[in-house]
Amino acid sequence: AWRTGAKVELETAHEIVGTCRDMCPQAERAMREVQRDLSVFEIIPGSDPPQVDHRRAVKKYARSAAAAEAVRPEVIRPPEVLEQTLTYLMESIMDQTEF
Repeated sequence: AWRTGAKVELETAHEIVGTCRDMCPQAERAMREVQRDLSVFEIIPGSDPPQVDHRRAVKKYARSAAAAEAVRPEVIRPPEVLEQTLTYLMESIMDQTEF
């Protein structure tokens, strides 16, 4: 309904509970590794071709073309994982001067 501009009543909306426990969903990590769409911060140092470091990969922003996928609980991170991701970015990435 949101794509057509039609209003949805809050009472009829359904709750989506995120179940992704990683900073980046497994399927996205695999796809981005194959497409070589990884940040220098997300690869295993020295790997050639670049391999994703599953502990450091962060979900990449995607525009509304991915909105259909966004409703799948396994690609949505719950609040505690979002907090973990933010902490990781602030403490491990933002202040890096070498990469």
